[in-house]
Amino acid sequence: MRALKVLFLAALLPLAGCMNSALAPGGGAKAMREMPLYGGRIVVRGPEGYCIDPASRRRQSSATLVFLASCEALTGQRGFRVDPALMTVTVTPRRPGTEQPTARGIARAMAPKQPLSESDENGLAIVHFNTGGDGALPGGDPRYWRGGMALNGHLVSLAVYGPDGSRIAGPGGRALLRGLAAEIRRASTVSAPAPGAARARQGTRQDPYTQEKKPRGLGALLGGLFPNSG
Repeated sequence: MRALKVLFLAALLPLAGCMNSALAPGGGAKAMREMPLYGGRIVVRGPEGYCIDPASRRRQSSATLVFLASCEALTGQRGFRVDPALMTVTVTPRRPGTEQPTARGIARAMAPKQPLSESDENGLAIVHFNTGGDGALPGGDPRYWRGGMALNGHLVSLAVYGPDGSRIAGPGGRALLRGLAAEIRRASTVSAPAPGAARARQGTRQDPYTQEKKPRGLGALLGGLFPNSG
């Protein structure tokens, strides 16, 4: 329980910080399809049409946080059209004996927020919360999704936020969360790769979205996804 609370706190505080200090126009980094963390034991990769903003990466002693959104929103380039959504992936350092979190444990760690639904399926705990999404992202729907899984000795927390009234805030968010978890599992290695392997892996995939010359940055991204945000 304590580990879950620490993990979720590590995710929420940087999220608020990014909202309050948006990146300057044109000051962001290029969008990426995948990002290795902790020596490549965890590789963050989004479902098709969703990319990572490398400038959003926040590393603390307790966890590392990255943001994902539609590749179109991040780069301004037209491409594979997907629902507007903002996803976060938070990963703790590797610890022996890390156990798979449960939906009930996540719900308790997030109290007093009330869950709309809880489920444990295929190594992924999923909770749909009725409040909090608009607090993390002004202009977002109060409902949002959280997931948790243990992978290669790391505890991985996932969150999915959608615009107010969007399908992502409802059933569509569950599917997106499942897709995000599945991509991370497929991309992550079973054991630590050889030195330098993570850097080599990062440079192997070429993606048209990474060619954007004027990346928009997190501030512009949030403005596009959530028009009512400051």
